[in-house]
Amino acid sequence: MPRDDGDEVEGRPVRPQKRKKKRKAPPRSVPVWAWVAVGIGALTLVVIGLVLVTRKGDRPIEPAARGDVQPAPEGPAGPKPWKPPVTVPAKNEPPKSVPPKAAPPRPEPPKLDPQGPAAEIDADWPVLPPRKRRNEPPDAPNRTLVRWYPAAAGAPPLIVLDVPTEPYPPRPGPHRGLLARELARQALSMSAREEFGAGTRDAVLREPPGDLAGRTPTRTFELAWVVYTGRSATATLSVVDGGAKRVAWHLDLPLAESTVLDYAALATALEVAARGSLADALAKETNAARVPARVSDARAPADVEVGLRAVNYFELLAAVRALHATIRSGGESPLLLTDLARGYATLGLLTEHLDVASHKSFKARGLLYAYRAVARKAPAAPWALAYTLCLVGLHRQALDQAKSAGANPPPWARVVEPACRFDHVALKALPGDEVGPIADVLRYTSASNDYTRVHPEGIGLELLQQHRDCLRVYDEVTLHSGNDRLALMTEESPRLLSNLIADRLGGLSELPAAAAAGLGKVRSGDAVAERTALRALDAAGGPGEPSLAALAALVRAERARQLDHRLTLFDVRRPPRPAAGDEALRKALPFLEDHPERNLRAARFDPRAVDTSWAAADLLPKSEIQFGGWGRWLGGQVQVYDFHPGRATALSHADHIDQDFRTRAQMLGPDELRADLDRYLAVSPRSPHVRFHLIGADWERAEGEAGAWEKEFAGHPAVLAALGQKYLDLARPVEAERLFRAAAKLSPENRCFLGIAEIYRVIRMDETKMLAVMEERLKYQNKTFEIARMRVLIAEVYSRRKDPATALRYAEKAAEETGAEWAIVPTIAYAERVGDRAKTALWRQRYRDGYGPQVGPGVVP
Repeated sequence: MPRDDGDEVEGRPVRPQKRKKKRKAPPRSVPVWAWVAVGIGALTLVVIGLVLVTRKGDRPIEPAARGDVQPAPEGPAGPKPWKPPVTVPAKNEPPKSVPPKAAPPRPEPPKLDPQGPAAEIDADWPVLPPRKRRNEPPDAPNRTLVRWYPAAAGAPPLIVLDVPTEPYPPRPGPHRGLLARELARQALSMSAREEFGAGTRDAVLREPPGDLAGRTPTRTFELAWVVYTGRSATATLSVVDGGAKRVAWHLDLPLAESTVLDYAALATALEVAARGSLADALAKETNAARVPARVSDARAPADVEVGLRAVNYFELLAAVRALHATIRSGGESPLLLTDLARGYATLGLLTEHLDVASHKSFKARGLLYAYRAVARKAPAAPWALAYTLCLVGLHRQALDQAKSAGANPPPWARVVEPACRFDHVALKALPGDEVGPIADVLRYTSASNDYTRVHPEGIGLELLQQHRDCLRVYDEVTLHSGNDRLALMTEESPRLLSNLIADRLGGLSELPAAAAAGLGKVRSGDAVAERTALRALDAAGGPGEPSLAALAALVRAERARQLDHRLTLFDVRRPPRPAAGDEALRKALPFLEDHPERNLRAARFDPRAVDTSWAAADLLPKSEIQFGGWGRWLGGQVQVYDFHPGRATALSHADHIDQDFRTRAQMLGPDELRADLDRYLAVSPRSPHVRFHLIGADWERAEGEAGAWEKEFAGHPAVLAALGQKYLDLARPVEAERLFRAAAKLSPENRCFLGIAEIYRVIRMDETKMLAVMEERLKYQNKTFEIARMRVLIAEVYSRRKDPATALRYAEKAAEETGAEWAIVPTIAYAERVGDRAKTALWRQRYRDGYGPQVGPGVVP
């Protein structure tokens, strides 16, 4: 028979036979009673399960005890043999039943590596449970507890201001800016100092009250302060008697409707109160006699004028102390009040880089003394007020004040108008012998930005060649430098500070002989000798203002800042880098022994200590959190509040001044940024930073002004580069290239040249000219790491052109200059493509030496 599989039979193909399909039987119908039975059974099982779960939840839970075996839960059928019991490490005590509502056990602090830096953390710093939300109303005021000590044994009265408190975490409501808060606190301090001759000690300046042996406070006050932008400000001084409070003084100040806070109105009202109603309340409640008014025509001594022209806070603080001493001994002089306003304003400017709120206290004092000088009709008082407003960051009010002050400003006041207009070219043209080095500092701050850093860095380095002791500019140049200069400056800065401490403290008569004898060791970098000297400043008595303890606090904050910059060199993701960071930390910790944030930094490189560092941060006063400060260690509370309370607190503490608006602009989203820029413009109408952000965030508004801005801000490469980038996005290559080249002429860096290269790559499709632009960047030898990155980008272009030999030449040069992973990895890849085994082996070994063996795509095995 023929087969049915399609084979051939006798040379003829055989068609396969079709198989008959079997019929399927029709499905049988399920009776209704069966469906009902299934439903009833399922419902019964659900009810039984709910009953069992409810009974189990009513029983107390017995936790597993160490040393015992926890049995598996029993059901109706007894223990289940397929689930093995869980064994816990042995312990002597038997398990104990815990009631269902018992508080959770207190977590133990993490075990720290005794050889690691986190072992430096004090053992008595507990790990706190998560903080619960406080039920404080959102309009609760800022409060400060104040203690009044009467005169005793020849010592004048003393007023001590404690750390201010406020609702935490912050919520929308009153304005919580630190400058606004400090205006109220420093007005009370100034009233006690100038009207009663009292000494003052302020916890915000980290001033200890000193030796209070035999002295008891006769009055305890609470100063409450709340301000609403564009509505009102209220200050209340209450007498605290046990749990009761009695209002002794109250100020209710209506404010004109505005989107920004009127600091001039606040300072004016508070200065008047410090001489009037507030001083009367203090006299009534303390029974202290007011100092008779003694007005003199005294001038500042010549050495004090030299200190006022200095650009380091050592000499400035000494000059301010000398001015206060002159007023205390000879009476108040309008000229001395003018100099006090200058000194405090400059002191605030030169310390605003530190993670302490004292710079806002200094600025508040500068404003109050400037208005006091105006009230005393000092000849240069209008210019002193304009100068103070300028350095505080209230540029619109400073320009208005300078206009009303008239012509012929004092030499030191000639910086006001160009600084408020961010005209660093005009500041450079001022005669330095008349104006002083403050013009160069303001020239640097006028040009400083986070977008084009080569230009301000050059100005800062030019200043540091003549004034190496300007730690404020030194700090920012270090922060914004490339890694090559960062390594050198972070090595030099501790030595520089040690020399400054030894030089400046040597001339202090209040320094004990034992501490003065150790200044030679301080110069050589001896941490113990430095701690001894700074502790001697803390213990120094006397009515001097500010106290020497405030200077010690600034030095400790500078040390912490230097450590933070040094640690930015080390990448914790690579094996060798934590070891290098550990070593830097070990060298710096002895200098931070008395710093309140020491334990936070000690736990930086040990992840097991993160809970302890969060607990340490939770113990610090939240009212002192600022941008970039220790509030970042409060990240552990995100799970409690659903937001980062440290970041939110820093934002709430920002004032409506130039420096704070600059920092806020980097932290806000597009919608918030647009609203914030309107307020920034109201405070600083000529700021290039406002234009820079408007170009990126609100082009519809900026487009009509772009041509005028190109001329007005021709000296600000950040504005020019931002306009060039916008024109590049709009496919307008002619305008884009013109602006990028203008920016590159002022600030030759990758950002500008890559913008031009992108024009030739995307719009003009000319890779040859694109390469020529990238090669042009290599002529400016200003930032080693930036130039190396440009070499790597050029190597990528040649790699796409199938020219690995040329690509290897550029990449290898970058790897030799930096030793960075992003340069070594492509060098190895190009060496393999060329077939150069010697170079491949060489760079593989250098990779292992620097980064360890890692395997992955694009990474050396």
